[in-house]
Amino acid sequence: MKNAKILVAYLTRSGNTRVIAGTLQRALGAGLFEIRPARPYPEDHELHVAQATRERDNSFEPPLAEKVANIAAYDEIYLGFPVWAKPCHRP
Repeated sequence: MKNAKILVAYLTRSGNTRVIAGTLQRALGAGLFEIRPARPYPEDHELHVAQATRERDNSFEPPLAEKVANIAAYDEIYLGFPVWAKPCHRP
């Protein structure tokens, strides 16, 4: 879509998704928005994944620190997020 208003929104745990989102934002000439929960997740990876798993399993949507102002103004939105896996526990 020529002259489309584009937004790249992303959630990151380690910063990797932030790097990719920034690259995409620059290539597209888009706006950039970091999705952050109002209460940050634990820094420890296993605790972070455990909390995210509980929230997913309970259909809990954590409140956000900020929301995109006038999201309807965007023609295209690219969403980036980390892929979390349950820790592998071996006997």
